[in-house]
Amino acid sequence: MAELDDLDDLMVRADSLPWGKTSSSLWAQAAKLAEERGDIPKALRAYISLCDSYAMGGQITRSIAPFIWVDNLYRTRPELFGEDELKSLSWIYKYIARISSILPSISYEQSLNIFAQMRSFYLANGFSLRDYHIRRYRFWLQMGETEKAEESYQKWYSVSRSEVSDCVQCDSSNEVKYALAQEKWEEAAAAGDRALTLEGQNCSLQPEQLLGILMEPWLRVGRDREAWAAHKRAYRYCQQSPLYLEFLHLHLRYLALSGAAGRRERLERGLRILIRHLPWWKEAEDPTILLNLSSASYLLLSAFSKEDENRVIPAVLPGEDLPWKACENLTNPTLGQAREWFEDFATKLGNFFASRPGLPHREAAEKHFQKLMHPQPVPPLEPEGPLSDVSGIDSIFIPSFKVFTQEPQEIQEHSSVNQDSLTESQEEEDTPPRIPISLHGDWDEMNLKQLLRRSLDFGKDVYSIYRLKADQLMLMDESLLKDSVGEELPEDLRSTWEESRKYISRLGNFNDENEIIVAQSSDPAYSLIAKSRAAYKEKDYFTAAQLADEATRTQGGEPLGVLISALQTLMFSAYQAGYMNEALDAGRERLNLFAALNLKYLQAATASIVAQLLLRQRRPLEAAEAAQNGLDILEGIEKAPVIKMRLLEVFSKASKELGQAEVAADHLRASAKILEEYGQIEKAIDSLRTTGKLYLEEHNFLRSIEAHLHSVALSRQEMTRHIENLYQTNLLESDEEKIEKTKAEYKKALEARISCLFEASYVIVHQPGRIEPADIAQMEDLMQELLDEVSDQLNDPYLPGGCEWQKADWLSDMASMKWNCFEQESAINYQMEAIESFQRLEDTIAQARCLFLLGQMYRIQEKISKAKEVLEQSVALLQDPKYAGNTIRADALQLLRELEETGEN
Repeated sequence: MAELDDLDDLMVRADSLPWGKTSSSLWAQAAKLAEERGDIPKALRAYISLCDSYAMGGQITRSIAPFIWVDNLYRTRPELFGEDELKSLSWIYKYIARISSILPSISYEQSLNIFAQMRSFYLANGFSLRDYHIRRYRFWLQMGETEKAEESYQKWYSVSRSEVSDCVQCDSSNEVKYALAQEKWEEAAAAGDRALTLEGQNCSLQPEQLLGILMEPWLRVGRDREAWAAHKRAYRYCQQSPLYLEFLHLHLRYLALSGAAGRRERLERGLRILIRHLPWWKEAEDPTILLNLSSASYLLLSAFSKEDENRVIPAVLPGEDLPWKACENLTNPTLGQAREWFEDFATKLGNFFASRPGLPHREAAEKHFQKLMHPQPVPPLEPEGPLSDVSGIDSIFIPSFKVFTQEPQEIQEHSSVNQDSLTESQEEEDTPPRIPISLHGDWDEMNLKQLLRRSLDFGKDVYSIYRLKADQLMLMDESLLKDSVGEELPEDLRSTWEESRKYISRLGNFNDENEIIVAQSSDPAYSLIAKSRAAYKEKDYFTAAQLADEATRTQGGEPLGVLISALQTLMFSAYQAGYMNEALDAGRERLNLFAALNLKYLQAATASIVAQLLLRQRRPLEAAEAAQNGLDILEGIEKAPVIKMRLLEVFSKASKELGQAEVAADHLRASAKILEEYGQIEKAIDSLRTTGKLYLEEHNFLRSIEAHLHSVALSRQEMTRHIENLYQTNLLESDEEKIEKTKAEYKKALEARISCLFEASYVIVHQPGRIEPADIAQMEDLMQELLDEVSDQLNDPYLPGGCEWQKADWLSDMASMKWNCFEQESAINYQMEAIESFQRLEDTIAQARCLFLLGQMYRIQEKISKAKEVLEQSVALLQDPKYAGNTIRADALQLLRELEETGEN
């Protein structure tokens, strides 16, 4: 393995990184260095890669300068362009053609010249003009040249694809966009349906990009359920990174249009999404993105009612930091002020596009701007009923109970069963229907004392709607938790208030599990709830579910709380019995009830359970949606850290299953922060280690190293605590069980400590390219800490093989670390020391393993005779029949055969 020089080092590191600013920076450095050295072939590769990195990494307009260099080289030294370079240049022309449309500072004439160059290049190299025609169509459309646009579109439609064409779904989505430009919604929807069924190789943006485009036409043709499902899937995708900022306006626009058409809760969702991603706006790679975002944001805020005008938005509108067109910052504006800000900013950008030099039809740009800001409204959507579905589950929600729609004062005129409201089919059933409920009642207007007083009517510790509302009041107002409040309450209310306060304190208990409380009551329905829960505690889940269901069909004084309690038992009983669908149905109904009643903490807690159930059923997209909804509820609220931590963890698992490792890492890191803050250091270490591995999957070495170093720091803290515990236990404790427990905890902490140190060292030396001296020094410090741990005789009883074996293994690990730092001779010396150490310890297998690793090192160094020698030693050590099938021996024999077959000597 030859040592990397500076240029090779830069190119290796740049090539191994994901698209983004770091990758672009390294390619720019490599291109400059190659030019300075006169190494034109490497400079060409670097400049082509730089164009790609800019275009795919969120800085497309910066690709102009490297494109000019590559294009000039093509004109002067075409012999340097092989098949791969020509294909790459064909893609770069697509980037430049797009820039000519989206950047209004490029004049009309300059754009025409760019397209003429693209056409000549494609014809000269035998590439299909299909991609040229579709980009020409988009340009003519923006310029207001409708006849030329139609001509270009028809040419695109009639020309066949080629090996440099856009991916299948990106290509076919042009039919959708063509229909959308003419507001032919049915045609757009039909074209989208066809595109989604096409088979072929698609890029990483699909099908999410196509689904995002289809949301509005689906909404407008009455297919809102499909549009909503598309939104959930596509938004999860573009939520990953600012690289997908260009698609976010589609979601804000869809939520605004459907919210104004009757789905008012979607306006709140849109506002949360808007606020969440405002910091990304300053990374917009072109002004079109900002125009689309600002107009969609204006549309969203315009859909709110006049009563919301003075509502404060907890965000900073980052005008001064925005590219292309700046305006003033606005901190915590009212909704009305924010709407005006977005309108003004969008107008500035609209004027920017209308002022393109040489623009033939200014009115076309103005018309496009007006369509963005003032689209045709969507016809009112059919009412969803009194209970909205906020679960994140894709199927239609049909509650198993009837909900009154009357106002509270009207409901009092009806009995709690309200036989007149039941359908004939319900009356004819053998099993009586569930008691109808109302989402409104006297509890809406009660203060804490009144709620506690009313809750006692159903029994102490019974979680009626009054008790739930009392808990919610105390959760939202910390002053109600003070001792002085309890002292002022009558004695019969004080104990209930104390129980509520204990419940709230348990929201910070990370070891507290969901508890099923058996509370006796004279109310016939709540009495059945008590019996149901008693059966659950006895693990008689069938009886528990049966009694809980019966309670919901039994006349009582307060059916809403009964239903909520019964659904909890039904959910847990079904889960324990293995009936996941039934558990999910009960959890979904409970979740939607809490949302309708504005019981935020219970809604968030239930969302985490629903998300976990969805994960168990291998439905990660819905699980991510459920978890995000729960996190949205807790946004800006400091209490209930356990609920937030669980939501973050399930979101992380769902994102990992969706192939979004970096999103998974971000959420797990946030979970680790909560765990650390609340003293759950062992769990925080585990989360950080997994976080580091997830970042490493995405080649985000910087964040991976940060996470692993954080775990190392916490492991030091944890070891100090466990050493003290071990010392105190050995000194003072006589209970053998406690002593063994302390030793087991110490062993676990030591294992975590060693793993943290090794994993941090591993990530540091596996960064691409040459490892910087400071990084090597950091790795050596970490490995020295690891050596100190395995050399400490205190740890000998807790280490597999004892201290001496672990030190030998450390030598082999250190050899690997040094090898990855390109310190080859040092690595070989460490490996030879490891072999000698394992030989002294008479560990034949470990000795053979190290000999095999040494043979690989010699092979890479092209020292073939030495490689064969040590590989033969490795095989000889494992000749005894008891080692038959050993993978080390098999690998060594395979490598020896490869050396013989290639004639290396």
